[in-house]
Amino acid sequence: MRANVATVLFAGSFVAFQFTTVLHLQDLRGWTALEAGVALLGLAFTLVHGPLTIIALEGVADAEQSLAGGIRNTSSQLGAALGLASAASLTVAAGEEGPLAAFHDALLVPVVATAAAVLVVATGLRPARTSARVTAG
Repeated sequence: MRANVATVLFAGSFVAFQFTTVLHLQDLRGWTALEAGVALLGLAFTLVHGPLTIIALEGVADAEQSLAGGIRNTSSQLGAALGLASAASLTVAAGEEGPLAAFHDALLVPVVATAAAVLVVATGLRPARTSARVTAG
């Protein structure tokens, strides 16, 4: 069974967005919300990383596949490091309001990032439409 890469990538991005929204509700629902969120995040990683690798390596010459894979992995890790640094800086900035308020402020970073990813995937990965010309012979 083959799946459309963009569809699987959108599904994974949407599941990642659901993870971040579940984390926002954690204080209302207790630790079970965190457990559900971690399960959703695992599903999101499963759905996203395969299609991202396929997209990164599509159209790359065989001799440059490892370079393209390395660039894809490096960009993922750099994005994670930047997200963590942004969330940590928001936590420190909101520290005087209390730890729970700081936690909520820090969660804005992944919420915004995953919402942006869902929008990019939903609007930016549509195949180009080609019009077929029929010529009378």
